[in-house]
Amino acid sequence: MSKLRITLNKIILFIYTRKQITVLILSLLSFIIVFFNLIGISVFLEINNMYIFQFFFKLICLLSTAFIVIFLPFYPLFFIIFRNKNFNFLEKISLTIVANLTLYILSAYLGNIFEIPITGYFFFLLTLVIYFSLLIFIIIYEERTKTSLFLKVEEFSVDKQSFYESFSILNYFKRRIPLSGILVVIFLILMSILNGVRFSYFYGTDAMYHIFMVKLINNLNYLPVDQYFGALGLHLFAALIHFFTGIDHLLLAQYFSFYTFLVSGLLIYNILKRIFKNRNLAILGVFLVEFTSLGFSNTMYQFWPTSLASIQSLYIFFLLYVRLENFVKEEPPRKKEIFSNLTFTYIFIILIYISALFTHSLIATIYVVSFAFIFLIYFTRSYKRGIDFVILCTCLAAFVILFNISGISAHWTIVDILGLPWYFLVIGGVIAFLIVLKLRSGIKFEKNRFKLVISGQKYGYYKKIEDKLIFPIFLSFSAIFLISALVVNYNFLDLYFSRLLIALEFFIMIFFGTWGLILFQKNPRGKSLLLWLFGMTIIYLAAFSLDVFVLHEFWSGRILLLISPVLIFGFISYLYKLIKLNSITTIKIKIFILSVVIFTFFAQFSNQLFDIDDKEYSLHKREVYSLQWYSRYTSDVNFIICEFGIPYVVMYFEYPYEEHNKSILLSDLIHFKQAPKGYFKPADHFYPNGTNKLQQMKEDLNTDIYLILDDNYMAFTGFDVFERLTEEEMEEYYSMDYMNKICSSKSENGIEFPYYWVI
Repeated sequence: MSKLRITLNKIILFIYTRKQITVLILSLLSFIIVFFNLIGISVFLEINNMYIFQFFFKLICLLSTAFIVIFLPFYPLFFIIFRNKNFNFLEKISLTIVANLTLYILSAYLGNIFEIPITGYFFFLLTLVIYFSLLIFIIIYEERTKTSLFLKVEEFSVDKQSFYESFSILNYFKRRIPLSGILVVIFLILMSILNGVRFSYFYGTDAMYHIFMVKLINNLNYLPVDQYFGALGLHLFAALIHFFTGIDHLLLAQYFSFYTFLVSGLLIYNILKRIFKNRNLAILGVFLVEFTSLGFSNTMYQFWPTSLASIQSLYIFFLLYVRLENFVKEEPPRKKEIFSNLTFTYIFIILIYISALFTHSLIATIYVVSFAFIFLIYFTRSYKRGIDFVILCTCLAAFVILFNISGISAHWTIVDILGLPWYFLVIGGVIAFLIVLKLRSGIKFEKNRFKLVISGQKYGYYKKIEDKLIFPIFLSFSAIFLISALVVNYNFLDLYFSRLLIALEFFIMIFFGTWGLILFQKNPRGKSLLLWLFGMTIIYLAAFSLDVFVLHEFWSGRILLLISPVLIFGFISYLYKLIKLNSITTIKIKIFILSVVIFTFFAQFSNQLFDIDDKEYSLHKREVYSLQWYSRYTSDVNFIICEFGIPYVVMYFEYPYEEHNKSILLSDLIHFKQAPKGYFKPADHFYPNGTNKLQQMKEDLNTDIYLILDDNYMAFTGFDVFERLTEEEMEEYYSMDYMNKICSSKSENGIEFPYYWVI
């Protein structure tokens, strides 16, 4: 036995028996490193050409910031004060993360109300004061109660000398963490790296708008609540990371998925582990949720408020489900069970929801309404089992209050329910009432009912459907779909092949996910999942009706992204059923599961790697360089017609941050029209009477008019999200006598990004 190994094992034992002291030391070191960065040590190293030291300092600073946003300031709250709550280690870490996030968002809004500058020192002192306040509270409590939790040295039952000689850290982790868990974490990290490098900047231009907001907060030290409907939760959190690390804003947005993928993966694991009590199923569920093309992965890799709001909302579901476990037992819950952890959970849920409203009010409220639907059904069945419907109603009441006193109401301008025909509202109300009655009568709390149903001993038609219809329907539809799609695509659509694979992947998850939930509802733990799917489906149908009959657009498609987690939960439910019947060991089922995993992997990555080219809706360096060129060599307030998001590229690079003038508006610098439909196509340049629309606009506005042409742009009208210019239409610009090309950038495969000046 080497002396080095014995020494290392002594250090490990010291840390293990003094966990809280170790966390305190790491916290102090993290605070010190971040403080050094705030006072400009990194800048000092750069000025003195100490680049190697600067690199290592930035790396340590990044790790320190990661430690802070994960553990501080609320680590003592969950791991010491509330250590006896019904949460395991990973759940406590997960809750600590969302508690910290909630604090950062809400405190910044409060600080802004009282006109406190939102700086790095603001977040630093806030975290520092709350963390040490909690520690002081714990020490005082221990002193008064004569207990020792914080500074206690834990007892170690194994002989120390034997431990020093035989302990292996590698074997320890092998026993505690399955290989599949390690692999899924590695996959999440690789996905984060992939989504950071596969685009020059981002997918789409939305991210540039959001990172511009972050840069405003960092440079002007206030919340631009007049932007993005006042929902700045994502921007505040990203600003905190920039304050603490000094990382470039563009890199921050590109690699923000490290946070969203890992945090959401941990959350999904905790939810699935609670539902199925099976670690391997939970790990597989994380893989499917994060890697399938159903939509959740798309929200996680983009620098959107949707990603953070979805995570916050799913934390609310987790907290509700933890309580629901005690309410769906065969015997009705007693008063003690109803009030157990009620105050803690309700306060936590309200705070998370309010912070989610200030991140993306539409996403957060859609989720909470779907949760309210679940507990409404339970409440009508038995008020004791559905008592948490009250807290969800309280959340929605908080939304109504904030809707009327803050800017989040602007996010809801598209939700004009009263714009639907009156008979739709009446019919929809009647159908909703009948659905509630039907679902209410279907709730049972019998033990072993699920096992009896899937084995055919009760309600035998479920077993007959499973044995005779499920796989034949699946295989037949898959074959028909693939053949038909290939023929239609070859002759008419000309879509990327990966799009067809994704469509089939959607069918697989919807088909088996829905069937899995239909079966798993016979287990009291699974009924809430089917109700959740019903609730989300009703919300989607209502939104789709708005699109068709009122808006004449397709905003409801985004709701489909929010349904993906519950569909994956349904697919895992189906696998859970196979495990209970011991069918999982058969060759046919093993081939099926392996095929689904491989197909999911191939469909997603073929879409992300092989079919991404310059025709995709993404931001390229050549476009950014051209915009910087335009901004540098023009000084007048001109009028520009361009693709959505282009103005924020200009604003990000050229906004006069150094003036620290909060009153400067976008319109003070340049005028943009971000809806090019009706202007880009050559046929749209003239009114019916023959008057040139663009020249007339130039005369009316008395300013220069520029077109920043893009062959693929957002239409914002009708059900077509995008509109394209053909090669012939792009070439037609060359012969226009009223247009002068002043700048152009072109990719290697000929995709052009030209600037035209209206003569």
